[in-house]
Formats: sequence, C-alpha cells, structure tokens
Amino acid sequence: MVTKEMASNKSSYCPLVSVVVPVYKVERWLDRCVRSIVRQSYQNLEIILVDDGSPDGCPALCDAWVVRDGRVRVIHKANGGLSDARNAGLDAMHGDLVAFVDSDDYVEPNYIEKMHNGIAGADMSVCSIISEDAKGTVQQGNESTVSARTIIQPEEFLSRALEDWRLVVAWNKLYKASIWSGLRFPVGRIHEDEYVLHQVVDQCKVINILPDELYHYVSTSNSITHSDFSIGNLDRLEALAGRLKYCVDKGYNQCTALTLDKCIEDLDYATALDWSDRRVRDRLTEIFRELHEVPLAAGASFSAKRRLQFYGLWLAPFLTEHILRKAKRL
Repeated sequence: MVTKEMASNKSSYCPLVSVVVPVYKVERWLDRCVRSIVRQSYQNLEIILVDDGSPDGCPALCDAWVVRDGRVRVIHKANGGLSDARNAGLDAMHGDLVAFVDSDDYVEPNYIEKMHNGIAGADMSVCSIISEDAKGTVQQGNESTVSARTIIQPEEFLSRALEDWRLVVAWNKLYKASIWSGLRFPVGRIHEDEYVLHQVVDQCKVINILPDELYHYVSTSNSITHSDFSIGNLDRLEALAGRLKYCVDKGYNQCTALTLDKCIEDLDYATALDWSDRRVRDRLTEIFRELHEVPLAAGASFSAKRRLQFYGLWLAPFLTEHILRKAKRL
C-alpha cells in the first residue's frame, strides 16, 4: 500500500500525491494516459483508476496496470458519470495533494514535479496546456495561460476564469487535499467543473498559475465541446447562477458584474433550444429559481444597463429574455 512516508528521506519529505483518473470507454487512449503518470519524475504517487462501468476492454487494462505498478489502485463501479467517478476517487484517496487526469489525456513526465514545486506557498497550482486532436495534431490557440509564474487571489482567479476555460476545468491543477474534504462534484450534471469552481477557490488564500505547458488535452469527436447545444448544456447556466450568488455574498463586485454578463451570454446560447418545449421551460424555471437566491438589492451595484437586465431576469425572466432577443435582432 502507498503511504505518505514512502518517499521520505533524511533531508526532505515528498508528500503523497493522489492522481484520480476516471475511466469510461477510452480503450484506445487509456494505456497512454496511465503510462504518462507512472513515468513521472515525482515518484510518491497514489494512482487511482476509477472504472466507471466501462463496457469495453478498459476494466481489464486497469487491472493489468495494478500488476505492473504497485502504486496503481483500481475501483470498479457501476456507471454513474464523470462526477460520480471522480467522487469515488476522492473518497478513496490518501494523499496530501490531489490531481485529476482525464483518461483520454496525458501529461508531461515532469507534470507532478513542476506542479508540486509550483504549489509552494499556495493552495492550488495551475499549469498551461497543450491542446491537440485525436491524431496528435497540436491545435491553434495554445499560448500559455500566463507568461510567467503568477500569484493571484481568489476574486481575480474567478474573474479570469470567466474568459479562460483552462482555469475552470478540474484537470491541469494540483490541489491541497483538504480542499476536497467536504466537497464533491455534482452527480448527474455536465459542466461539473463550473459548479465546484467557486467552492474550490473559496478554500484558497493564494493560487499559483504556471506558464509551463504540462498537460495534453486531447479533443476527440465525443467531447462535449463538439456536441450540439442541448438541454444538458443549461447546467452551466445553473452553475453560473450559483457562482453569481457566491460573488454577491463575498462582495466581489467586479466578478459579480462579469458573472452576470456570462449568465446573459449563456441565455443567448440557450435560444438555440425550443423554449416552448415543456422540458426546456421546466429546466429554465429551475435555473431562474436559482437566480432568485441572489438578493434583488444586489442590482444596485451594477451599471445602469446591467441593473435593468438583472432586475428583468429576477422579476420576469422569460419576458426579459424575449425582449433581449428581440432587441438583438433590431
């Protein structure tokens, strides 16, 4: 069994890092992912492969890795989705620090080492990524998140995350395990990272962002980003509504205004759906109910335009969105 003392020596202590890898229908890519983790320059790892009821050869591949490397553990469970798989890994981990790696992605050999060095003095470290397609072709827009190591506070991180999705995702980050002691991903939702982002950041005093491109994000044809907008994508709007309330409660005025803008932007995307459809309308009603958790008085801190939009969405959301849509077409 992996212990926190395995890598201790007379001169230094290397904390145990748990790496949680959800596994589902990734037979083609799984070995590449796990191989990149077991070959890390930082050796004191607990590698947890969570087989989320995968119907292909993944369960056998996971079991084979247990035989090949004693640091690998496998959890076989019924299919429950990405959030449920990650949560199972969090429930089972023993590390002082934790990272998530999606099983169709892979990491650089010094990923954990650099992220561990980068978390010094902070509660979470974030690295830049290399975005590529399933054939390994590097995609455009791969510039580093920052040009040099950057130390930022929670409010600034949340503001930046509204414009940079790489700051939102759960992977490409190393966390203090204590952040997750009472926090789990929402089961049954997509955009699960959006839901927990402000809860993660709320437990951070300082976050370090690194320019190093250490995580290979592989965009496949099955990725959510390649899917048409559906009712499930409304989950992000619900997550943003929850974050809006959080920012209001924390007194993050700039971040509150930016989050409201993002909510309105997502509502615009939602016009691709048929709002007369009962399922869509019921889901939107749930989300607007979440928006009602934001005090109406919060509108006083917005600019005149934002204030009108907020009051309208708070008091008569369906009518307001109809008016905004009409105004956009003029």
